[in-house]
Formats: sequence, C-alpha cells, structure tokens
Amino acid sequence: MEDETREIKKERRIDKVDIISSLPEPLLQHIMSFLPFKQVVQTSVLSKVWRQAWFSFPILEFDEFMINSSREKKAFPIRPYWEQILQSRHRNMVGVRKMTLKTYSRTGDSELADRCATYAIENNVKELVLQINQISSMWYNLPPIVLRSKSINVLKLAGCKLELPRSDLKLSLRKLCLHNVHVDDDVINNVFLRCGFIEDVEVIKCQGFKRLKLYGLSKLSKITLYNNDDLRHLKIDSLNANSSLCIRSNMPYELDICKRLTSLSLSGTNRIDSISFTEEWLCTNIYRLPLLEKLSISHFSNIERMKISSCRLKSLEISVCIKLVEVRFETPNLSRFSYAGDVIISFSSSAALTLSETHLFFVCFNIDP
Repeated sequence: MEDETREIKKERRIDKVDIISSLPEPLLQHIMSFLPFKQVVQTSVLSKVWRQAWFSFPILEFDEFMINSSREKKAFPIRPYWEQILQSRHRNMVGVRKMTLKTYSRTGDSELADRCATYAIENNVKELVLQINQISSMWYNLPPIVLRSKSINVLKLAGCKLELPRSDLKLSLRKLCLHNVHVDDDVINNVFLRCGFIEDVEVIKCQGFKRLKLYGLSKLSKITLYNNDDLRHLKIDSLNANSSLCIRSNMPYELDICKRLTSLSLSGTNRIDSISFTEEWLCTNIYRLPLLEKLSISHFSNIERMKISSCRLKSLEISVCIKLVEVRFETPNLSRFSYAGDVIISFSSSAALTLSETHLFFVCFNIDP
C-alpha cells in the first residue's frame, strides 16, 4: 500500500515538470518567433531558462501600433525597455538577425530610428525593417550608413527619404522593399546599380523619381511596382529566366522590358483620370515579349477592345475592365483562361483554342434592364 502511495506521488511530481522549459534554447526561440514582441519580452520573467533564451533571441521588434492597440499599454513601459534592450545587447555583443521598428514620424522617434539603424549595421543584421509612418509632411532621413551595409540581405523601408552616401554603396541585398519613400532618379538608380545579387524588388507609392533603370540584374526574378505616380519610364535590360513583373498605375509607363520576361501583370485603377491607357499601348507591349507565358490584365477603365497576340502564352486573366466588349485571341498555346467582368462581351480566336481550364465570372455593368 505504501509502495502504491509512493508511486502516485512520484507520478504527480512528474506531471508538474515544465516540459517546455526543458527544451533546447533554439526550440524555445523558435516558439518565441511566433509571438508578438511584447509577449516575447514577457517570457523573460518565466524562468532563468526563458530569460536566457530571450537574452540571445536574434529577432528584435518594436511596433508602436500594436502597443497602442493594447488595453494594457500603460502597464508595460515598452519604449524605455527598448532603449535598455539596445544598450544591454550592444554592451554584451549579442547578435541580432532581424530588427524591425514601426513608429510615427516624430523628433524623438527619428532619434530612436537612427539608433536602431546604427545598431543594426554595427551588429551585422541580415534583415532591417524601418517603417516611419508620417503624421506630417516630414520624411525620415535614412542614415547613409544603411546604404553602405555589407550585411543586410533584406531591407524594407517606409516613410523614409533616401540620399546617396558620400562613399560608394556596398550592398548585398537580396530583397528591397520601398513603400511610401521619397527618392530621386539618381539615388534609386544608383542603389539598384550596386545591387548585383538582388532577386526581389517592391516599389510602392513612392515619390520623386521619374525613370527606373534595372541593369545587369541577372538574378532579379520578381518586380512589383504599384502606384508610383511620378514614374514615367521603366527600363529592364536583364532578368532571371522565370521572372515576373507586376505594374499598377494610373498612367501607362514607357516600357522597355527585357524579352526574357515570362510573367506580366498590368493593372490600372478604374479611376476617371486613367484615360491614357489604350489598346495600342497594351498590344504593343505584350507583342514585345516573345517568351511571355502568363498574363494578367485588370482595371483598365477605358479600353473597349483587346487583341492578345502571343505565341507562347499559356495563362490569361482579364478582370474588371468595365468598358471591354471584345477580346480577340491569337494565342495557339493558351491552356488557361479566366475572365471576370461584364456579361456583354465577345470572344473570338483566329484558330481553335485548346483550353484545359476556363473560369468565367459575369456581372452586369452596362446591361439595359
């Protein structure tokens, strides 16, 4: 009887063991990587094991919007703690792989952003995210040291103004994302000129540049250009064999695109001022891409007729072109077609189509009741 009682007590003691805390530190940090930054910091008070895992955690994030949305924001002084984190890690030379700062554009925050950027460069951070959301017409001036970094592979900037550093750029970027950034022609083209290994580019709602030239970027496989209202000319002279280009604009660019492009997405905005897109502009630019296999066309508000001519095209998507009434195909290898738009439309082909997949979604924009 005593043996049975002793065994039961032993089992209860086993049940109380903290199994998670006994995991190896890399697994604990993997768990932490799925948590909001505030909760990651709070894990440091659970035990010595968690504190050590937090102390060497390679991801740092400060998101002012997430903090302000919390009802308990007054109970956790995140800003002073963030300062302490930077000081402590710098003093103890703790490495950081990724650093994120998302905040408002105020004087104090600019100083904090400067410190974060400097810390990131000094500690060879691989991924740096600086999102300085504007509350006025002021731009955050990105420290030139960022554009001289050899360690950063992924750079994401928002609400910043870019200027060229006095010394030569030394970048090893694989991905560059510019959202709501002010940058002139000279700066943006010099940045890309120094990014010989870049694979992924996003330029969204940026201002100040009219010409974008992407030269000698043989590893570049994905380009996304959305709503850059000042941009008028795009030139791409080399691309990866499986490259894709996505363009959304109120006005058509003057396009000079590498003929190796295999995937193209073109989108207007259906705004009243998007009147300069024409059937001729669309057909001419498609015809110039002999290796094109995938094409998506959407939100061209004034085009009534389209002639899609491409000998290698396999997939075609057309959606929300509100005045479109006729589509003519010259696409002998087309196997997938998707259309979403007005029910009053005519499809025709110069040869028999051998479609294996078709999606049609009709709505009534112009039909007489």
